[in-house]
Amino acid sequence: MNDEHDDNRETTLLGAIRHVIDSLVDAEREGRSGAQGTGRIPKGHFTTQYGFSGRVGSSESTEGERRESTRRAEDESPYLIDVRYDEADEELLIVADLPEVEADELTVGLDRDRNELVIGVENRPVDRVELPWPVADVESRFQHGVLELRFTPEEGAT
Repeated sequence: MNDEHDDNRETTLLGAIRHVIDSLVDAEREGRSGAQGTGRIPKGHFTTQYGFSGRVGSSESTEGERRESTRRAEDESPYLIDVRYDEADEELLIVADLPEVEADELTVGLDRDRNELVIGVENRPVDRVELPWPVADVESRFQHGVLELRFTPEEGAT
């Protein structure tokens, strides 16, 4: 895929979407059943990381094939956590993509001894995020499998 837009592949959201589509097209052309990958989109003070896994071909399959296609290595998490910290605005935003997770399966807590945010699904920790300062307040929203947490620091902590 050599064209003038390859330079933007990993630097814009559109480039990331092209990366996913190109990977699936290549998989289909090569006779593979799917593709997966990761990438980074740098933008000013923030870097967004993404991961994807996709399947090509017919959506009809047996239950055994579906189970095999979604199986992941034990150390590979199906969840993507994006941490955005803006020093100038003293703002911390954490966005977690938690596909197929229901609100009653989700646990979020602060480990004040380690100054970490702990995100869990079905009573199992899936990620820990080190916080840059002690937290005074957290605004949260969980909708359609996406968790957004916006943190404000304790007064004088920054």
